[in-house]
Amino acid sequence: MPILVRSVLILGTLLLLNACAVQRGVIERPDWAAVPVWDSSGMSVTGHGVSDYSTNSNDEAQLAEENALKEARKLLARELAKAYVEYMATQKETVSEEEAAGKIVRQLGNIVARQRYYDDQRRVYFIQLYLPAHRVPEIIHAVFGVQIKVGENGKLHA
Repeated sequence: MPILVRSVLILGTLLLLNACAVQRGVIERPDWAAVPVWDSSGMSVTGHGVSDYSTNSNDEAQLAEENALKEARKLLARELAKAYVEYMATQKETVSEEEAAGKIVRQLGNIVARQRYYDDQRRVYFIQLYLPAHRVPEIIHAVFGVQIKVGENGKLHA
């Protein structure tokens, strides 16, 4: 009987630890934290970040915000790079999306954050960045030297 009890306790402990690990990995996004969205006025992207290490709660929130901002900027650059790669494909030229995103992220400059949210329970920071449509041609021209215009759905054209 003691072997059965010990086995049940060990199994129960393992299941509890697994459930805690799974719960820690779950990130519930706010409604506005969706996939990147293009409209006629510009593009919105949302990034999330957690602190790399635990400190006091104020520092942890600040580190999570910085990580969320970095991720959102990378996502914004990746979306612009995708649009640029599609544009270049119509021009019968090939461009690496990763290379283009790396160049764009350095050229983004200051970007307006529309919404922010810190989930205290999971210690996850969400931030939504907005890039106005009129900045996209400036950035593409500064990085690649190409004059383009932005369509309503985020497609680039000459």
